[in-house]
Amino acid sequence: MGKWCASRRYVVLGAESGTPERKENNYHAARDACLRRALAELAALWPKSKAWRHYHAGFSGGAKNCFYLAAYVIKEMQIEPLGFFLGGANELKLEDACKELKIPKTKFDEAAYFLSNGASDKIAPVSEGEEIAAELRRLAKNVRFEMHEGGHSLNRGHVEQALDWFVELESKSR
Repeated sequence: MGKWCASRRYVVLGAESGTPERKENNYHAARDACLRRALAELAALWPKSKAWRHYHAGFSGGAKNCFYLAAYVIKEMQIEPLGFFLGGANELKLEDACKELKIPKTKFDEAAYFLSNGASDKIAPVSEGEEIAAELRRLAKNVRFEMHEGGHSLNRGHVEQALDWFVELESKSR
């Protein structure tokens, strides 16, 4: 996936959730600290990266949490997100993230949203993904919902489709 992303001029930062103890006691602070460190390391390698626009992605819990990271980037760096990939999403946390970090919801209006849910997913059923897509369509004009044949699993083909779609949308906006 790394070479594929690089060929499309994406830099991908990945993160795992912390231990259960960290989540319960200091989850938001730990998440923000990890993001701050990753962006600082990126800026040390590529100083112009401080101004790069961001796409955010996550699967399952990560699909929820990516809104907090985007809100953090808006607040700390004044960089609005270009788009989101939400895999296996069953709940939209955009409004919660905006409230927690005191970010206007309008900062997410221009972003594109690509949702991917599995047809046999019992954790994040297609119906819940469709509800999230409908809610996002009230906010943004570029929302795409795709379904794959699997269960609660990340669909690599949908990730690639989303990244290509984001490139296409960005080239149209120039």
